[in-house]
Amino acid sequence: MLFLDDFTRSEVNGLPYYMTNRRWLRGLFRGALEEAGFGPGEWGAETHADDVAAFMTLLGLPPSVESWAQLTLRDALPPPAEAWLDGLIGDAFVVGFELPPFLIRHLCRRGNGFLDVTIDPVRFARDLFLAVRTNDPALAARLADCEADENILWADAALLRGQMAHEAPPRPAGEEVVVFFGQTNRDRSLIHNGRLATPMAAAERLAALGRPVLIRRHPSEETPDPIDALLRALPDARTTEENSYALLSREDVVDVMALSSSLLTEARYFRKPATAVIVPDINNPALLPVACSRWYRVGAGVLTPGFWHGEAVRVPPVPDQLRISLNAFWGRERKEAAAVARMDAELASLRHEFADLRRESADQQAAGSAEIERIRAEASEKAAELARMAGDLAASRAEIAALHASTSWRVTAPLRAVRHLWTR
Repeated sequence: MLFLDDFTRSEVNGLPYYMTNRRWLRGLFRGALEEAGFGPGEWGAETHADDVAAFMTLLGLPPSVESWAQLTLRDALPPPAEAWLDGLIGDAFVVGFELPPFLIRHLCRRGNGFLDVTIDPVRFARDLFLAVRTNDPALAARLADCEADENILWADAALLRGQMAHEAPPRPAGEEVVVFFGQTNRDRSLIHNGRLATPMAAAERLAALGRPVLIRRHPSEETPDPIDALLRALPDARTTEENSYALLSREDVVDVMALSSSLLTEARYFRKPATAVIVPDINNPALLPVACSRWYRVGAGVLTPGFWHGEAVRVPPVPDQLRISLNAFWGRERKEAAAVARMDAELASLRHEFADLRRESADQQAAGSAEIERIRAEASEKAAELARMAGDLAASRAEIAALHASTSWRVTAPLRAVRHLWTR
């Protein structure tokens, strides 16, 4: 067994490389596959960048994003490149995260079994699902028996629509609108006929609908130019940051369009017509071997030894189980957007209260400091007065002592004695 991914989607070709997805996949499947007798192996571009660069040279392609996209159309590879892949894979059963079409074709030619895995495009449900395809007929049959119950998706969509309706602000009656959902500009699902499609591919279709267009940028897209070009081509279009599922729940949204976004799949459960502008090469049957099955939407049953021993295992979805495992919360973040907004408002209110308390404390401290300084000044004055009185008392005592010691006081002592007797 060998865990692989699209190793050509790496820094060698000027693209970010997400090795954590392959490692997550290995963590998911390793236990069940080892229990079924497979020995695990793993290969990735993070430690074999030079090998990936050498492979691109064997293909006769310069390292670039464009070359990565062109690879989806490559059928028969140059013999040196085929030999390189043979040396990498041998006779292993391949478990891959988003295997590229050229590699799927190679595996089918060689007779290697594979399981290609990605995240299912429905992400609003109580948990994520896996989307899986294979060239093994027995595995395909078990996957079909393990598919997720559609009723779960309809129920979760209904609950989400209810939540959005309950939390939506009053909206005046207006024109019917179309929503266009953007994507990250280097998404593999944007590769069409060996080239990366851009939002401008949707301009004519959107204009032909004759309705106002709301454009929802992808929250992870940092390059505004592709969407900006579409906005310039559609004068009546405007962007929105409204929650994607809130948009799908709106009654005035009558059509949904995207190049190939997963939201097009989800729109069905919100009863919205959806239009895909392109068919991604990764899902184009004409570019895939006949032996490659369709995608199956499955849960955690495929992660059990029972599945790999030939059983059709269904594991009921546990809320957020796969989300937490992958640390990816697409659907849950959208569903809880209103709750998060409320928490943000409460946090802001608490911050204001805390700021008021700090100001009040500072005022009290300042007032207390002033009172302390007043008492200190008063005490200082009292101490000075006491010192002055003590000095006066000492001076008086000195004068009395001097008087008692004088000659006149001694001479007049008999007279004071007679006076004392007389006054008695």
